[in-house]
Amino acid sequence: MAGTSGGSQSPLLEDTVVDHKGRPAKRPTSGGWRSAYFILGAEAAERFAFFGVQTNLINNLTDRLGQSVSSAADIVNTWFGTVSLLPLIGAFVADSYLGRYATIIIASLLYILWQFGVGGHKPCIQAFGADQFDGRNHGECIAKSSFFNWWYNLNLAQFLNKALLEQDCSKGNGKQKPSDITMLQRIGTGMFLSIISMVVAALIEKKRLETAQGHGLVDMPNVTLPKKVWWLLPQNILSGVSNVFTVVCLQEFFYDQVPTELQSVGMALSHCIFGVGSFLSSFLISAIEKATGRDGQDSWFDDNLNRAHLDYYYWVLTGLSAVGLSLYLYFAQSYVYNRHSIS
Repeated sequence: MAGTSGGSQSPLLEDTVVDHKGRPAKRPTSGGWRSAYFILGAEAAERFAFFGVQTNLINNLTDRLGQSVSSAADIVNTWFGTVSLLPLIGAFVADSYLGRYATIIIASLLYILWQFGVGGHKPCIQAFGADQFDGRNHGECIAKSSFFNWWYNLNLAQFLNKALLEQDCSKGNGKQKPSDITMLQRIGTGMFLSIISMVVAALIEKKRLETAQGHGLVDMPNVTLPKKVWWLLPQNILSGVSNVFTVVCLQEFFYDQVPTELQSVGMALSHCIFGVGSFLSSFLISAIEKATGRDGQDSWFDDNLNRAHLDYYYWVLTGLSAVGLSLYLYFAQSYVYNRHSIS
């Protein structure tokens, strides 16, 4: 649902807003949370299917197909990168020809047959959900901001939305309050927390290797180390909080800052960021594997993790992330927000 200046009592939305049958959309019977709940449910089912494949893929490659850890990681990164780039095709089809509703239906049917249905599903369903809220209506403007956080399905995201991220919709203009953190600032905060999580991961992995050496378990990779699993919590908590800032805000940024006619493409671009990152990660892993595993030496990604050096890899990621954050801060400070939604 697009914006309108008619207020909450306006029976009809603007002329360009129609329902799935092409009829003029009426505010009492169209959009809002009533529609958004079904869209959130569809997304929950899609995420269940997607992560069911993703989380088991590397185990299947190593345990069932006998791939090495580095080869399996390379395959998974390539697969995820390809899947993350496919939304560009789905977004083009949706914005240029079929519309979001029809594209979602077709992509959902394809999803039953093969994973490439994500190309039409991902860029459209979130934008379609956000369309259900009128950005120029006071109540729906707040609801749209909450929708992006609910989409990430984290209670912390909802808290941040209320405490920090809420837009000033009192005049229906979508402008942020001076005390609020802007979208780009939130993204930068998430990138910084991601760097901290890599530092913590490197330190904990180094401690794990020292534990294996101290107990003479280096050549017994299948033996459980005398180390509590809770040591993994700090890095995962930091990573989760980082994603709350970065992922949610990237999706909101790409939806809000592109023309209305290209919002599906905007959402596709937000997914492509992670696709490109996966391809770069695949390249980096392959390069490190070749550089450190030559002449019979133990590579950083040795199948025996007690002889590997994932801690070194985490330090490399820390350095690269720091460079990326520096470049981001340099370019972000000159960005001018597009207020097309209030024009």
